[in-house]
Amino acid sequence: MSRVSFRNFIFARPYRGLPAFVFAFFVLCFALHPQSPFFTHHLADPDDYMRLQQVSAWLGGQSWYDLAVPRMGADTIVHWSRLIDMPIAAVALPFISAFGVTDALMIASFIVPLVWLGVLFYVLPRMARLAVGADRANIACVLFLFMPLLAFNFTPGRVDHHGAQTIIALFGLISLSNIIMQKRGVFFAVASALCFAGGFWIGAEALPWAILFVACLAIAAAWLGEGVQHHAAVFGVALPVFTAALVPIALPVSELSSRAPRLALSWFSPAYVIFAALSGGVLVAGYFLSRFTDNKYIRLVFYKLLGLTALIVFFAVVPSALNGPFTDYDNFDATTALDNIGEAMPLVRGLHINYFMPASFVPAMLCFLRLLLLPLLALGVCLWKARHARDAKRLMWVAQFIFLFAAFCLTVFWQMRVGIFMEIFSVAPLTALLCACWDQLKSRLRDRSLHYAEVGVFLCLGFLPVIFIPALIHATPLYPDVMLFPAARGIAQCPLEPIIPFLNETDGLGAKPLTILNSSDTGPQILFATRHNVIAGNFDVAGNATAFAFFHAMDDNEAHRAAVQSRADIVLVCRIPPLMYLGADYYAPGHTHLATGEDGMLHFANRDARQPLIQRLIRGQIPVWLKKIEIPVPSDYLIYRIQPVAGDK
Repeated sequence: MSRVSFRNFIFARPYRGLPAFVFAFFVLCFALHPQSPFFTHHLADPDDYMRLQQVSAWLGGQSWYDLAVPRMGADTIVHWSRLIDMPIAAVALPFISAFGVTDALMIASFIVPLVWLGVLFYVLPRMARLAVGADRANIACVLFLFMPLLAFNFTPGRVDHHGAQTIIALFGLISLSNIIMQKRGVFFAVASALCFAGGFWIGAEALPWAILFVACLAIAAAWLGEGVQHHAAVFGVALPVFTAALVPIALPVSELSSRAPRLALSWFSPAYVIFAALSGGVLVAGYFLSRFTDNKYIRLVFYKLLGLTALIVFFAVVPSALNGPFTDYDNFDATTALDNIGEAMPLVRGLHINYFMPASFVPAMLCFLRLLLLPLLALGVCLWKARHARDAKRLMWVAQFIFLFAAFCLTVFWQMRVGIFMEIFSVAPLTALLCACWDQLKSRLRDRSLHYAEVGVFLCLGFLPVIFIPALIHATPLYPDVMLFPAARGIAQCPLEPIIPFLNETDGLGAKPLTILNSSDTGPQILFATRHNVIAGNFDVAGNATAFAFFHAMDDNEAHRAAVQSRADIVLVCRIPPLMYLGADYYAPGHTHLATGEDGMLHFANRDARQPLIQRLIRGQIPVWLKKIEIPVPSDYLIYRIQPVAGDK
């Protein structure tokens, strides 16, 4: 292929090579950036280590249905899907004989997210194709780079289930749009039912989009008539069939045969079968009732009444659904722990501006530019397209607006983690906006001026607000962070990698398994990389409350009682303590003053006389029942051995 033809293959219509080019650029950024996991071998999220630990236990002989976490307290179960474990295990198996299980799983953690990214780049243009046509649909893959929350969930080392759930939600929207447009309706009805059934098994993230899918499909069936009604009925039959078929694969017979099967929404259970059956019943019954009238408003009333009846029946059978997706969490994790997880907080907190502190405007503006500007533009595009479209095309854009608006509201006012769905639903409308701008430029400009104008529009739509302006304000270096922006990340606070060999020394702490009293964010990596037991973890773990009681204790007696209760051998403390253990008001204005730190700079320091134990340990105020263990390598951690005292049991 000649040089010119190769360039056209990527950068000229129909952009056949563009997805591969973007994929290669994405991988190259991680191959070159010194802070990428390829070099640090540090995964960005504790959930990723917990996933690898779960796969490791499965490869070590744990049963398919057994989701207990070894070495993390009694009866600790992480309800995560084996469906997501399968690709990780499959990729790791060829490497185990040469590298061992731990290193093989780390290798798999770099490969599997890129496989999911390849699937996303195959699916994403199918959504954009409905908006801009097949010859420009591949441009959507470039806009992926300017969606920071979305891109993070496909980075090497990210093996949590959110990437797969994003693809399922996107495919659901693609299927809905194609059914509305009556393009291969039967295929998309069956395929989307299978995807949502698998999504239920993976986690509760699929449920909101399944609800919106059913609602929008019912509206389209009532409005557009028999063709869409038929495809909606096909989906209504397929969804409960596929969901019920997965139940015995996901849950053991003993749990299904119990007199009171668990009907929570946070993990795959018979509750999802009930939802699927009721949703399918609405669509099937609506199909038959609508055959008696040609009036679309009457058909719409039929579907609404059926939907309301199904909703009442569902909440009557599964009343715990009224409490939300975290109803089966214990009280501590559903309140204190969950409130301190960054991605579980609403994005509106990041937009808060203190009018007495003008500097607070900058982070709020950056948060808006990076996360909300493009989705807001996409919402405007959906409304603009819906206004100028007709019939089925208008309904398609209305459905896209509903999905995007729901994701936007959930991200801003409920949990920031929903932002990955907000961003993926934004890509197709933004692709339409970009192409519309280019079309307008072509009617006014020619040759080199047109080329520069097209590049300028592209930069304004993504690179400038999401990447360059935030980097400029933060004085981010041009290389590597700005040039390799998909892999840019700050240096991890308190990485465990430097002390893992020390914890594993066979003539030292690794001579026998110890129980470590740790913070919740370090538990999964310790489990995965050592043979030690941990108290706290990143999920709904009973030990989280014990660790909080220990680290947050204001006097030594309270902390000692928690240590005795945990039966721990050593305590592991990061020199930069998580705010959860300090308290939400630790750095509040009434509790702080300016003090000079070890680096000679001014810092806010808490001035309260009583300090939580974790802060006292960092400052060297060690109780008599703790003995410091010297770490022979530079580290951000402190380790203390718990000494027995009179009266301990």
